[in-house]
Amino acid sequence: MSNHVDDWSRDGYLAIPVVLSADEVEALRAAVARISDRATAIGSNTDHYRLHISEADDGDIGEIALQQVAEPHELGSEWMDLARDPRVLN
Repeated sequence: MSNHVDDWSRDGYLAIPVVLSADEVEALRAAVARISDRATAIGSNTDHYRLHISEADDGDIGEIALQQVAEPHELGSEWMDLARDPRVLN
């Protein structure tokens, strides 16, 4: 079995299988979709959202993609719940 510290040092992330159930993962995916929809509807960078806004060929706004979310726990309780979950902390 590999050492998590070594994995982190080498890869910069940890992939730990089966920490969350499929239903929990689906609920978090839905939360991400809600945040992304809210951010792209705003259409500009805010304190919470950093967007990538491409320019269309005609010079208008092209695609808007969510790039970064700051303070996600302020946007939905599921993120603080996840951060406090003993399965994640241990």
